[in-house]
Amino acid sequence: IINSYAIRSVIQGLTGPKRHGHDSAVLTDFQIGLDLANNKISLVEAGIAKLKAMPDDDGRADRRQAQLLLKQYRYAPALELLTRLLNNSNGSHFLIRTLRAKAAAWSGDLDIAQQDINVIKRMPGRESVALRLQVELFAAQKLIPEAEELFSKIQDKTPQDSMLEAVICDQKAGDPNIGFSESTRLRQHAEELKNRFSRRNNKYEE
Repeated sequence: IINSYAIRSVIQGLTGPKRHGHDSAVLTDFQIGLDLANNKISLVEAGIAKLKAMPDDDGRADRRQAQLLLKQYRYAPALELLTRLLNNSNGSHFLIRTLRAKAAAWSGDLDIAQQDINVIKRMPGRESVALRLQVELFAAQKLIPEAEELFSKIQDKTPQDSMLEAVICDQKAGDPNIGFSESTRLRQHAEELKNRFSRRNNKYEE
C-alpha cells in the first residue's frame, strides 16, 4: 500500500492550507482519494467538480466519481460509468477493471465481475489484487466458506483487508440459519473492524 499519509504531508507542504486548489490534476486527484477514505463526501464532490474542469484531468474525475458511487452503495450507476470508461479509454485498464469488478459483484452482474477478475489475474504482479476481488465476489454471492478459505490464503494482510474481513462477517451475519447470538457477534465484530480502520485513517488527519 502506498504510504498515503507521508505523501499527504508532501502535498500539504507544497500547497499550504488550500483544499482542492492545487494546480496539478495529479495532486487534486490524490487529495480526493484521501477525502474519500475519510468519508468527507462534500469535499469529494467539490474536488471532482474542480478536477473535471482541469485540462489535464485525463479521466481522473470520472474514476473518482465511480469510487464515490461505490462508497454510496450505488452499484448499478457505478457499473454503467465504469463500463463506459473501459470502452472509451486505452491502456491496461487495471484500476477501471478493479472498480468495475466490485460494482458488478454487488449489483449482481456476476459474469462481468468474474471476467474482470480473470483479466486482472493475468496482469503481471496483480495476482494478489485478483485474489482479494475473488474473495469479495464470493462474499457478495454469500458463498461464505469459499470467501473465508480464500481470505485465509492472503499473505501479508494490510489494513484494507480488515474491511474485506468485515464484508465477510456482515454477509455471514445475514444467514438466517446461524442464530441470533452468532449473527449479533458477527455484526459487532464487523463494526469493530470498520471502526479500527476508520480510527487508523483519522489518526493521520489530526
